[in-house]
Amino acid sequence: MHDPPILKYGYRESALIWALSSAGAAWGVATACAQGWIDDCSCVHDGQPGWEYGGCSYSVQHGITASRKLLTRTPIVRSPLRSVEKHNLKAGRLAVKKTLIASCKCHGVSGSCQQKTCWKKTATLDHIADYLVEKYARSKMLSPDHKAKNADLVFIEPSPDPCLQLVRMFAIYTLVLILG
Repeated sequence: MHDPPILKYGYRESALIWALSSAGAAWGVATACAQGWIDDCSCVHDGQPGWEYGGCSYSVQHGITASRKLLTRTPIVRSPLRSVEKHNLKAGRLAVKKTLIASCKCHGVSGSCQQKTCWKKTATLDHIADYLVEKYARSKMLSPDHKAKNADLVFIEPSPDPCLQLVRMFAIYTLVLILG
């Protein structure tokens, strides 16, 4: 897998990309487990005699573990960039956990709710992405005196100003035309 050029830097935008990638992988595996599409998910099918099996609960932990194994690489050399990458991958996985939704089903005679079964399921990927975009807006630049929380997105260098880059490119282009 080749990283996009932006991931070679510790920008705020890089933090969001890492977190979205990690959350997407965890969400995808958890959702696939719930659908029964993955064989090695921990899904208990045994219930009371006569019960009809209605599917698998969302195996969020399985999704998080799979995401960590898939995306976290062992660095050859420890560097601030790899530490920030690892931190933001973890923040993405945590976003899946923090946005879980309670879902319940009632059981009883004639639809009464004498007994209720509840479980947690993953939010939609759109909802998780919105949550991470909010984290992006509040992301923090790391410094020696600032310790980030696991769920925070962090970066180590300010993002380049795209307007300033356009001005530089225009100045170079103009200079080439003049000297032309």
